[in-house]
Amino acid sequence: MCFLFFYSYLFIGIYVGKFVIKKLIGKNFRIFFWILLYLYLVALIIAIVYAETKNVPPVNFVCMALGDYLNSSFFFDLLYVIAPLFIFIPVVKVDYENIQSNLGRILSIQIICEIFVLTNYKVDSNKILDNVNRSQIIFSIFLVLFAYLVLKRWGYHFYMSLKLNNQFQWKVFIPILLFGFYMVFFNAFLTTNPKSIGELIWKWNFEWLNPAESQYFGSALEVFLNAADAGITEEVWRYLTIIILLAMFKNNKHKISLTILISSLLFGLLHFNQLLSPERNLTDVIIQSLGAVGLGIFLGSLFLYSGQIWLNVLFHFLFDLVVFSLTPLSFVGSGILTIFDSPALAHVIITSGLFILVSVILITGKRRKCVENNIERLIS
Repeated sequence: MCFLFFYSYLFIGIYVGKFVIKKLIGKNFRIFFWILLYLYLVALIIAIVYAETKNVPPVNFVCMALGDYLNSSFFFDLLYVIAPLFIFIPVVKVDYENIQSNLGRILSIQIICEIFVLTNYKVDSNKILDNVNRSQIIFSIFLVLFAYLVLKRWGYHFYMSLKLNNQFQWKVFIPILLFGFYMVFFNAFLTTNPKSIGELIWKWNFEWLNPAESQYFGSALEVFLNAADAGITEEVWRYLTIIILLAMFKNNKHKISLTILISSLLFGLLHFNQLLSPERNLTDVIIQSLGAVGLGIFLGSLFLYSGQIWLNVLFHFLFDLVVFSLTPLSFVGSGILTIFDSPALAHVIITSGLFILVSVILITGKRRKCVENNIERLIS
């Protein structure tokens, strides 16, 4: 009887909500129903927990019916963390396939990423679960599923790896890989404001790298999860965005340059969600976004030349892992970048300049044929 009452309450709320939305918005906007369902479930859980802690009789039967699980905040925190996986997959299958406009598809990809940033909260019941939630690694998993499902419904495929074509040149690609590996450390140690040209170029103090004593996070697990989340989420996002932009500009002779540039600018805009952090100001966020544009140009070029999105994920993961592993000791004192009014802006100009230079090499000359071949296979 307890379960019957509980589920009656649940389904009445769901279907009343669906009826209201259909009347007010129309049947073509079922995405709002799924968002409402998600918010409804969260509100229901909060109400049950609150009532139980206050020992309110009307909902005690629910706690008794579900047993000790409802007395554990870990159960609700776990449900909150994994709920989006189950809530938004139906949204993809039902609503996103109906988006025909390429511009609408681009906007929908941006929105789905921002939704998760805005709905994040601190989990108190379990430290590991809190790290998992705050890193949003669960969203990374969701985004991979999202990419596979939505691209299939839009008439494309999600390739982790394209077969290397005949125009691919290892003699070009290996130096590019070495450059990327070098930039992982060059960028990180440039952040520390090096004291000499030697420290800037290659005399790096690796004792300053310790994820367990990170300047940015409280544990090595947090460092690893946040780097993994950035690598997976942002590169899958890049894949989605590039595919749609290529389709949008397929008849434009400048489609390669336009796709890389616009996807990189959107990548920079994606970082403006950092304004939600009380520790960040507008100037810092603008500089970080400009750095993201430079990095995005390189990663977009790397993907279009190699066709290996897993390589982008790995590079991005290492790029952020090394930065996140910097200890507070690495920021002590002043260095050669202090000759500039804004050392952070100087850092962005230096790294972005190098990234853009190498990107031009990747997509011009004989390498362009390799890029065009990969594009044809990606959007065919």
